[in-house]
Amino acid sequence: MSSPAPALNDSLAQLSRELDECSVRVERIVTQAADALWTPPPKPGWSVGQCIAHLTRTAEEWVARLGSALADAPPGTPPYKPALAGRLLTWFLEPPCRMKAKAVPIFIPRQRKPPAPELINEFMSAQQAVQRMLQLANGKAIDRVIIPSPVNERMKYDVYSAFRIIAAHERRHLWQSERVLKQLSST
Repeated sequence: MSSPAPALNDSLAQLSRELDECSVRVERIVTQAADALWTPPPKPGWSVGQCIAHLTRTAEEWVARLGSALADAPPGTPPYKPALAGRLLTWFLEPPCRMKAKAVPIFIPRQRKPPAPELINEFMSAQQAVQRMLQLANGKAIDRVIIPSPVNERMKYDVYSAFRIIAAHERRHLWQSERVLKQLSST
């Protein structure tokens, strides 16, 4: 029988709660969208389903990078100090959106349109993988381990910033999804 994972330090526990809140929002948003899950919004942009599929794909890409970086991370504890680039991107991603950014091709939602339960399950699976990365990060110097961005290999962030970026990015697209639902209900 394996022993339970040690409790996350305060910084990682906060990130875990933020990710949990995003998961709850995804379930609520997808349920509210019902038959309009894949309906294009009145204004140019992504449907609710496309936003959730994009978040799933993004989390999968981050997890691949985080796993290899955490395997070799040295021991360390908070307080973590995110690098300037990570702080700036996190600020930029937080809703409300300050300006739009075009998604790179690997993150553009595919034409596949799974039903709501499958879309939720795929998101939750990716979210659980991010949560596992938080567990792996516990007790490591994650503000000193640098990984390349899945958006552009030349951009690099410390692992702590990467977790903050993931959470902010999820909030951004959930905010976008909620706005799409409002637009669809008012037409």
